[in-house]
Amino acid sequence: MNRDFITNLNILINGGLQNIIAEKLEDACQLIENEAKELCPVDDGTLKASINHKVVIKDSKLTGIVGTNVEYAPYVHEGTGIYAINGKGRKEVPWTFIDAKGKTWVTKGQKPNPFLKDAILNNEENIKEIFKDTL
Repeated sequence: MNRDFITNLNILINGGLQNIIAEKLEDACQLIENEAKELCPVDDGTLKASINHKVVIKDSKLTGIVGTNVEYAPYVHEGTGIYAINGKGRKEVPWTFIDAKGKTWVTKGQKPNPFLKDAILNNEENIKEIFKDTL
């Protein structure tokens, strides 16, 4: 038998396959995180700095998660008002608000910047390449 086949079979039998897949998933998530940070709009840098990833193993199931916990991230990603993706934004436009400094603002919404989705789409081939020789 082919020596590589036997080596790979031993890894699989000894439970190493899950570890290998977890490592590949970690690499893929890191790739997406890096790209999302490049694509993310920056005002004060809070959103960009908050983008992170983790690999979760639960009941032999592997899940890669890339995202942010910043409260306003969905508004940046999906847009607001008339610009919101899927038409889910506010329809009563324009609207006016006064900020903490007393300045009056008028807006129809914010155009979406789907930095996470774009990071995934831009790297589909790279992600396939990461996993290509796993099995």
